[in-house]
Amino acid sequence: MFFIGLYLLGLLVGIAAVVKKKPRDAAHVAETLLLYQLVITVALSSLMGFVGHVFMSEKIAAQIGWASNGFQKELGFVSLGIAIAGFMCFWYRGTFWLAVIVIFSTFYLGAAVNHVKEMLLAQNFNPGNVFPAVSDVLIPLTLIACWLLKAKWEGRS
Repeated sequence: MFFIGLYLLGLLVGIAAVVKKKPRDAAHVAETLLLYQLVITVALSSLMGFVGHVFMSEKIAAQIGWASNGFQKELGFVSLGIAIAGFMCFWYRGTFWLAVIVIFSTFYLGAAVNHVKEMLLAQNFNPGNVFPAVSDVLIPLTLIACWLLKAKWEGRS
């Protein structure tokens, strides 16, 4: 549920920025919403993934219903790299954003498949396994949709 909160925070800050900036066209609306999804949602959720998997490995594994192992630390450092890239989206634009979206979305959608597989095959309905599956799908779909809408509308400007 925490990651849904970060998603909503990114969305609300993006909407507030749109209202404040009064962008001149739909492409700028999509770009502004995407910026805050990248800088807030992607960066902060990935930073929290780093903290959880590196510094609270045992607790996080138990919440998911898994045994802790060294791969969690590796996952944590991958999350740190994605967090840094997410924060960098504030300064770097264009295809840099697309790269971050592809990496984050592949990671999260892959995680969603794994969580659903755990539910179906192992009957793992621990909240730490179920709730992340929602944000693991919602956030990438939002990023991809905003990117595609931005690209479509930029072509019309």
